[in-house]
Amino acid sequence: MLDSHSVRIINEFEILSTLEPHPNIVYHCALIYDKPTPSYVCSPKVSLDNIALFSVSESLPYSICTYLGRNHKNAAIETKRYVDWMKQVISTFSYLFDKNVFLRSIKHDNIMYDPEMNLIKLMGFDSAITSQTVPFYTELTSIGDLNSYLAPEILNAIPACNPSPFTSDRVDPSQYNNHEIPTLNYIYPYGSLNKSTSSPIPPMYASLVIRMLSYRPNDRPDLQAILSTIDTVITSC
Repeated sequence: MLDSHSVRIINEFEILSTLEPHPNIVYHCALIYDKPTPSYVCSPKVSLDNIALFSVSESLPYSICTYLGRNHKNAAIETKRYVDWMKQVISTFSYLFDKNVFLRSIKHDNIMYDPEMNLIKLMGFDSAITSQTVPFYTELTSIGDLNSYLAPEILNAIPACNPSPFTSDRVDPSQYNNHEIPTLNYIYPYGSLNKSTSSPIPPMYASLVIRMLSYRPNDRPDLQAILSTIDTVITSC
């Protein structure tokens, strides 16, 4: 009988073999086959006896939380960068849902950041599943208009105050309580800017978006705990 680690390696291989190359996905394993065209690809009966695997995990220097904590402890991240990050995250989730892949291990260690390429990369497919029986699975199957899921103040990203380490490139914080951009009303729990035409976002993804769009530096250390909580909720499904 295979041990749990081997089972997870096989699961990761099977999941990743159903996906096309994607700039926001870390392809964690390289595979060497014992025959030119393996018949067992994507088969639930894949065995480690048939495949030799070795790790070729990309050399990414940061998880997203580590990057925020080490490089931006006391300064606001510019609005455009946050918007770009969230577009990458949401578009990748949308791609995975189109491929019937449900990434359960959404936690800080599995959301990586490549600062040179400005790319968010998701990993952790060893516990992913391809079942539509998971609660709220179908609620993120199609995201065509990102404007429906991000507050217009963030998307427009027009600076309304003089540049400083805490206020550069964002809207006037004096408009909002506690200097917080009002994403909550637009995203959580099942809402959007245009409820008549937009599909709802599952609360776990909404929480992720809200936390990553926070402009208060003191909130950022909480991101790790929030993502760990999200991961616990998903894993329990």
